[in-house]
This record gives sequence, structure tokens and C-alpha cells, in this order.
Amino acid sequence: MAVLADEVFGLIHQAQFGEHLGKSPNPQFFNDLSTYQKALVREGTPTISIPAIRSWLRRDRRVTPKRAEAMYFLHGYVQWVVSRKLVRDRKRKEVLVSVQRFLTRYDRAASFARQAHGAASATIGQKSKGADPAVIGTVQRILSVSEQNPHAITNDLFRDGDSGDQTDLSFFLMYRHSTNHGSILKSFLVCQKPDPKLLNHYGFNHFIWGGEGKGFASHIYRECEGIILKFDKAYYFFGYNFAVSANKRRNPTEYERLRAPSREQPNGIGMLAIEYDDLNLRPGLFGGVTMTLAAAQQPVVARVALLHLGTRSGLGVTLSDHLVEPTELYPRQLADDLWKVVDKIKKLGCKRFGSHLYPLVTAKEWGKRGASNLAHEILGMIDNTPAWESKNARNISHSDRKLRGRGAIETFGLIEGSRPRE
Repeated sequence: MAVLADEVFGLIHQAQFGEHLGKSPNPQFFNDLSTYQKALVREGTPTISIPAIRSWLRRDRRVTPKRAEAMYFLHGYVQWVVSRKLVRDRKRKEVLVSVQRFLTRYDRAASFARQAHGAASATIGQKSKGADPAVIGTVQRILSVSEQNPHAITNDLFRDGDSGDQTDLSFFLMYRHSTNHGSILKSFLVCQKPDPKLLNHYGFNHFIWGGEGKGFASHIYRECEGIILKFDKAYYFFGYNFAVSANKRRNPTEYERLRAPSREQPNGIGMLAIEYDDLNLRPGLFGGVTMTLAAAQQPVVARVALLHLGTRSGLGVTLSDHLVEPTELYPRQLADDLWKVVDKIKKLGCKRFGSHLYPLVTAKEWGKRGASNLAHEILGMIDNTPAWESKNARNISHSDRKLRGRGAIETFGLIEGSRPRE
């Protein structure tokens, strides 16, 4: 049987030394691993032997507490390799980013399994510390209906990718108005394919950073992660939000250290709905509606625009939030930011952007009018003005029209004299 641990160690070895683990691994690889294990012992943290990890992570085994423990160890080791700056080459770092995402996703699956096991094994008279069986049943019914829907997520959300690549990722920039006087919140969305040994459904991670300019919440970094569901009219991204109290721009190592405990303390629900009709009309740039949290953790609702940057298999490179730099900006800055993101991805040596973006960025006028035209499209899509008001816009004065639809809708209004909130 294939050993999952060997695959993970092989990727780490490749990232560190630029070559496959093979039969003649670099001795420094095992020296580094031993140093990490000794560091855990000094901290009083239990460590695991390599033979135990290989035994617990055989491909034929189901999610168990032992597998979760082994994956947690590997995830910590990858973070340690990054923090010690043992990998400096940019492209090799991308390999570690992929490994981290894989291990993080497994940790989520293992956590669900532990909760379900706790609920099922609770004896009479004892209060279960795991998930409520009623909750598990509700989620299972939702997933069952979703799985019977014929829409192919691969065709819709992984366009231009390799359909045979079961580990492929799909990358989007997502835009909405913030609550901060009509500014724009640019975030980064990553869609993931199912893995039969981990999760049997499509998942996503959504990365939100505060803006760096004056008046923006530059100190707030938050994420949303969850699953993608299919129903009669639309895809629904359903997940939980959490904030991490570390500056990801300036101290990514500290962010990763605090991220795991932060994930265990969700501060709200995140949802995104995308209608099939809208997606089919413009596959690479489509709209949706989100209900999520703003920077002060208050619920907000807004229209969104999703720009498909491409898939990992199509681009030939792995994108990250550090590369695209989620932020808050003003509408006049959107075109320049689009040009900047595209330029950074080009410099990575990408093969091909997503279907909507590719003809734009390869055209001669991309640097002049192309980015501005794309920014104008996006701004039109995220206008929160209700459709009936748009149709009757002639009856609305020009001054009123300029103020409509420019901010995310909150459950309570902006209190006079209070600080703006995303």
C-alpha cells in the first residue's frame, strides 16, 4: 500500500534540496527532522517516530485520532522548516505552501471525525464533548442532496484546469464593497477538489486582509473555510469565519503559529451564493451574493464579483494570498491593483490565465485600457443597488444615484462618530 507520509516527506525533501527523496536522500534532511523532534522534547511536546508516522498514514486507512496526530506532527514540521528559512528558492517555497494547504485541510477532516466519534460513543448519562448527532444528521442530509445535483463543479469552478488532476486548486480574486465609505475589499478565494482519503466534497479557503491605507483596518486578518454545495439554482459556499491576531504581512510565521488555535474559535458564518446562469454567462468573471462578517465581526451582506485567475494546473504555478495581497482600496485604485497582480503572476512564469482574463492580459491595450475596463466591469457588478431601483434610475436624482449601493449592507447602521468598519 502507498504510504502517505513518504509522499509528504518526499515533497519536503524536494523543496529543501531540489531533488526527489529517492533511495539516496540528503543526510541533512534527517538531521533537520531530528533537530525538530528534539525541539519538541525540550518544549515538553510529545513527538512521534518516523516508523509510527508511516504506519498511521497508510493510504488504505481511514481518518483516526492516530492519523490526525501524525498529520499534526507533519504540519508542525513544515511550519518549522518555513520559520527556519531552510527553503529560500521561490518556486520551492510554493511546494511547501501546497503541502501546508493539504495538511491543514486534513486537520479539518480529522477534527470533524473526532467530533463525530465523540458524539457517537457518548454513553448514557454522560454529556458528549463531540458534535451533536442532530447537527451531524442535518449536515449529512444537506450533503446528500448536494451530491445528487448533476452540476459539475469541475467544469464551472475549475475551467481550463486538468480534469484528471485530483489535487488541483482554482484561484479567484473576490471583490465587494466594504462598510468603509464605499471602499473595495479585495480578497483571495481558493477552491479545492475532493480527496477520497480526506474529504469527499469540494472545499474552499477565503483569505481577507485589512487595507494598509489611513482609516483601514490594517491590523485585522481573517479567513473563512468550508465546503461547496450544489442546489437547484446555485452553488453555495458554506463555512465559518475566524480572525488571527497576528500581522500576516510582516510576520507570517507568527500568523501560522496562531492560526491553528484561532480556527477552533469561529466568530461567525460565511456564505457565498453563485447562480448557475450568471456563471455560465461569464465563466471567468461572474457575480454572487455573500453574507459574511466585517472587520468588527458584525454581519454584512453584499454583492460580489469573482475574477478567475486560473487553476494550478493551467497556470503551472501555485498562487497564495501573499502573492496577490488581499487588501482594502478605493475604486480609483482598482485598475492599478489589477495590473500589479497580473504582472506578479506573469513573473512567476505562469502558462495561462483563466478564460476571461487570458485574452485581456495578452492584448496590446492591457497596460493602457484593459485593466481600467476590467475594473469598470467589476465595479458595476458589485453595486449593491437593488435591481428595481436600477430600472427606475431615471426617477432618482443624480446626487442620490451616486450615493446608492456603495457599501456593504449591515444589520445595524454606522453610528455617527464611530470608526469605519470594513
